[in-house]
Amino acid sequence: MILSKLQRQKLMTMKKSPNVSVITNLSPNHLDIHKDVNEYYEAKKNILTNATRVVLNYDNELTKEIGKLIATENAEKELFWFGRCNKPTCVNDGERAVFVEDD
Repeated sequence: MILSKLQRQKLMTMKKSPNVSVITNLSPNHLDIHKDVNEYYEAKKNILTNATRVVLNYDNELTKEIGKLIATENAEKELFWFGRCNKPTCVNDGERAVFVEDD
């Protein structure tokens, strides 16, 4: 297995994506490179193009929205969540989840 963090500039032009992709968060950052926040979000979503497994942050509202889109439009993608909640009720829709708890 190879783990790599992709530069945001590469995300905009990539033609292929890994088969397992992770988006840890989305926020209105890097607008010095992107013309607007929508272009930045679309660039981040490029990493999911060929992914068969997607891991998203349940604590981030924007990645939750991506998860909803995947669940409704891309049934072939296997969706996993991670987050900072220590209660299984955080994800009550039957999705697989990994919860990170601070000590």
